[in-house]
Amino acid sequence: MFSICRQTHPATGIEHAVSCCFFNNEETCLVTAGANIIKVFRLLPEGQTKEVNAAGQPIPPKMKLECLASYTLWGNVMSMASVRCPSAGRDLLLVSFREAKLSVLQYDPQTDNLITLSMHYFEEDDMKNGWTTHPHIPWIRVDPECRCAVMLLYGKKLAVLPFRKDITNEDGDPLEAKPLDSKLAQPTQPINRAPTLASYVIVLKDLDEKIDNIIDIQFLHGYYEPTLLILYEPVRTFAGRTAVRNDTCAMCGVSLNMSARVHPVIWATAHLPFDCIRAVPVQKPLGGCLIMAVNSLIYLNQSVPPYGVSLNSIATHTTNFPLRKLFDLFLFIKIIKI
Repeated sequence: MFSICRQTHPATGIEHAVSCCFFNNEETCLVTAGANIIKVFRLLPEGQTKEVNAAGQPIPPKMKLECLASYTLWGNVMSMASVRCPSAGRDLLLVSFREAKLSVLQYDPQTDNLITLSMHYFEEDDMKNGWTTHPHIPWIRVDPECRCAVMLLYGKKLAVLPFRKDITNEDGDPLEAKPLDSKLAQPTQPINRAPTLASYVIVLKDLDEKIDNIIDIQFLHGYYEPTLLILYEPVRTFAGRTAVRNDTCAMCGVSLNMSARVHPVIWATAHLPFDCIRAVPVQKPLGGCLIMAVNSLIYLNQSVPPYGVSLNSIATHTTNFPLRKLFDLFLFIKIIKI
């Protein structure tokens, strides 16, 4: 293989970035991924300053990034996410690879390197449905309460990866299969367990026959069970065909009951603008999600009616969704996602 493909220079670009407690729970680091290179950075002040602003408050010093570690993987990173794990002393790192592979990584202070806690492979022939190549990216999304994670498989299925409540807990987990002999289930000393439980696959067509052409998936805040929002387009269209077919996007909220493996659709909204590009979950206490389109912004919440604003005059001619005209005002949006 070395004679066919050889990497002469390591990747210098950045494609993914997450903020997590990589080394320990006391320090938050910036973890970046580009191609097959993972780098860990720390934010440090650049010198000391005693300057003050007009209000008499001290001006914070300039910050710089210090590269603490760099790791080379055996495949290009397609998606990356972090999971809080206070009982383990540091966070977990979920990394997906093409076409449908998932690895759970964690920093090991003894070897000063990354260790693989679990690997998941979803590239069987029955998963591909007869296709040999797929353009879909295996997105990883993590529940805000760190109860589970999902990965998109070939744009048609979802892989659900439940997490343990406490890795070092001796009590049994309700999602874990127990042995028949009760004597074998009593460990003599505390043991470190894997952070993940058995994964399983959900076929999106089984939830709703219209779910196809996935645009984005996100977990919502403030729900008792993990709730996944799916933004999709059942029948595709394009800008030159909006006079005949517009408002083709839709969304649905799926509640994940991982113990019973029952996933009802608890919320659905159709006839969204055709140019929807992503969904941004809104944290508590407001909740809901913000649907970002090319020409409009729409706020959706299960308990209130939808509210949308148009960002320019084009939105009024390309959609029938009720939008408030705010394109003549200055609208500033600050979305922080690290």
